[in-house]
Amino acid sequence: MTFSIGGLASGLDTNAIIQQLLTLEARPLDRLDQKRADLVAKQGQFSEFQSKLQTLADKITSLKDSSELTLFTSTSTDEDVATIEASDGALPSSYSIQVNQLATAKSVAFTSPFNDSDQSTFGDGTIDLTIGTTTQQITVDAGDTLVDIRDKINAADAGAQASVIYDGSSYQLVVNSEETGVANQFTLTASGFNDPGETDPFATSTVLEAGQDSQFTINGLAVTASSNSVDGAVDGLTFNLKKVGSADVTIDRDTEGIGDRLQEALDAYNDVVSFIDSQGDDQDVALRGIKNQLATATASNLDGGTFSLIALSQIGISTDSSGKLNLDRGDLESAIENDFNAVRDLFTGKNGTDGLGAIFDTILNGNGTNAGILSPGNGTLRLRQTSLDARIRSLDDQIANAEQRLRRTEETLRRKFASFEGLTAQYQSQGAFLSASLGRLG
Repeated sequence: MTFSIGGLASGLDTNAIIQQLLTLEARPLDRLDQKRADLVAKQGQFSEFQSKLQTLADKITSLKDSSELTLFTSTSTDEDVATIEASDGALPSSYSIQVNQLATAKSVAFTSPFNDSDQSTFGDGTIDLTIGTTTQQITVDAGDTLVDIRDKINAADAGAQASVIYDGSSYQLVVNSEETGVANQFTLTASGFNDPGETDPFATSTVLEAGQDSQFTINGLAVTASSNSVDGAVDGLTFNLKKVGSADVTIDRDTEGIGDRLQEALDAYNDVVSFIDSQGDDQDVALRGIKNQLATATASNLDGGTFSLIALSQIGISTDSSGKLNLDRGDLESAIENDFNAVRDLFTGKNGTDGLGAIFDTILNGNGTNAGILSPGNGTLRLRQTSLDARIRSLDDQIANAEQRLRRTEETLRRKFASFEGLTAQYQSQGAFLSASLGRLG
């Protein structure tokens, strides 16, 4: 920091004069600083805009997946007996369910002759654990305790799990099938524990649960399954069996849920449009181009030879004067009731032809041939951001040069004014000397 006291000889406020001159000299630098601030602000705009576009991409391109719109509501007259779930491929329907038997997993308790679980050993031998046609052999070493045997069964990952339970008088090794049903029953055979001093840890057993299939009827038709969650009896439906009894279950289209899913996509779209419009007349040319791209996609018609519904307007989605999209729930519900598949196909595509979900996906994320707005390499936003970065770096260089010139100018001004003050002081001293000399002569 330079410290100086100006005007001691001349009486002028040379520091103020220098600052005024520097203020004039700094005007180009101020303009550069303002340009940089504007570009940095625009960078922030693009970052916020990218976040909004990403939300739109997540919401609207997910509609390529038919499961996003294949939504159902389900009811049961007795949820303690049975409930029903629907997935893609299901149709609205009702069924009478009679549950006669629930599926269970086989469970057997093997009683240990010892009163401890981690001290006594049985000798060495093998265990053959068989489920279906698959047998896995487990080796028991001479020093293995009941806990060790439990851990080896579990580590075998053979479809059964073991635990050690103390019943108050002895320890029992309880083995359970990991899955329910007859097909998942296990057999456990021990061998080699017949040497003197050895004990077969599986000699005494109690079947706690045999392991059985579920048995129920759907509209009077008998069905047997290995699980209590049965998803193969009717396409797209899963019957969840809870206990023996009867219940009527119903599946309906979730038109409200479908409308909510579409509204989420429209809200994300409208958020993007609102952001662009909020920039006013100064909005970046890239923003206007993106708005036009999106508007063109929403107004486009699909191939009438492939699709039954070809435009958003046919399912109650309209565009207002600001370019935002609005949903008429009544029109959407009518379209769904008339032909749900046509509504779904409008977004998911049909017979290999892209629907609106894929069209927006290409616009936003690109494809193997063309870059999209959000593509990380050469997408519209990435290119614009790269351009802004380059302009800011250029301005940084110009600002650094301007600041250096301003410092040199200040140094020059201070030298000149210091020289001026020195000359002024010299003239004043000579004047005072002459006045004093003339006074003596007089």
